[in-house]
Amino acid sequence: METTRREKILDAALSLVAREGLAALTHRGTDAAAGLPLGSTSYYYRRKNDLLQAIIDRLAIRLQRESEVLKDTFTAILANQGHEVAFSFVADELVTCANEDRDLLIARLEIMLAASRDPDLNGATERLAQAAMRPMLFYLDLLAGQRADPDSAMSCAALLDGLMLPYATGQGTPPTATQLRAACSALLD
Repeated sequence: METTRREKILDAALSLVAREGLAALTHRGTDAAAGLPLGSTSYYYRRKNDLLQAIIDRLAIRLQRESEVLKDTFTAILANQGHEVAFSFVADELVTCANEDRDLLIARLEIMLAASRDPDLNGATERLAQAAMRPMLFYLDLLAGQRADPDSAMSCAALLDGLMLPYATGQGTPPTATQLRAACSALLD
């Protein structure tokens, strides 16, 4: 699938936010990061807030797409190989995401922190938290064999973010399957 100019701009803006923070997000900076002529970002997004809202939308959609792919594999592994292998799969996928999609994790956390201080970002925290929680709710439902409590799913997502943050920021080692299992299992008891 060919990347559109708009997608190229949003992906470059996501990377820019992850690398340098929201303060570095400018139209010119995004054009340069995307390798596009000056004015390209402004053509699609007149105001910085428009660009930021589009980044939030793009991030939420990417998180949802990735979780859909993981759900199918997780379901098959759980049914055919059991809980232990399923937990190991989730652990491996989280580490893979931290390596390959580090920018998504950092940008999501950066935007959520900024939203706590900026009323123009009202709703961003909720949207991104829901996008991160959705796969946790699915996993917990399957692991528990019953409908999981949304508060448990949110707690699990928060615990996993906490385990991933030091690794994603280069301050720690990857979380282990044992740590991830403990975080999820504690919520199922």
